Amino acid sequence: MMTIVPYAEEYAEDVAHLVAAFRAFTTDGFCEPFRPELAHREYIERIERMRSDEGCEFLLLLDGDRPVGFLQIVVLDQPPFRTPVKERVGTIDAIFLLPPYRRRGWGKKLFEEGERRLIGWGVSHIDLDVTVFNRSAYAWYARMGYEVQHIRMSKTVR
Repeated sequence: MMTIVPYAEEYAEDVAHLVAAFRAFTTDGFCEPFRPELAHREYIERIERMRSDEGCEFLLLLDGDRPVGFLQIVVLDQPPFRTPVKERVGTIDAIFLLPPYRRRGWGKKLFEEGERRLIGWGVSHIDLDVTVFNRSAYAWYARMGYEVQHIRMSKTVR
């Protein structure tokens, strides 16, 4: 049975494996090289801080009692400069599902639950970032109703 729950300490070890898979997946282009010895400590510490911050949540997608995906959401009291609104803004920091759970509707359910929670916290706008080369994510977010609001450009100098 698939369920969506807030992170709890009992899932820490399994979440470390999810984070390892997420970081290994993202090293293909936009993340620092994955160092397994740091994944558990750094991410679990970050998740624990999020649990104590009002307006932050780390949601887990569970298959039975095993985490197979996650979503990070945050409410910003001050909108980022690139957002064309002045009210409170929610952000979707990251979403990740293990490959066998993709294209089955679970990412959409997890994402929509994050949106519901952000709206419940009083946001009027939800923001997220996606890299230009991640075309499948870009197309998926567009199908979810998101539009480009800002383009950030970069140049490699070394």
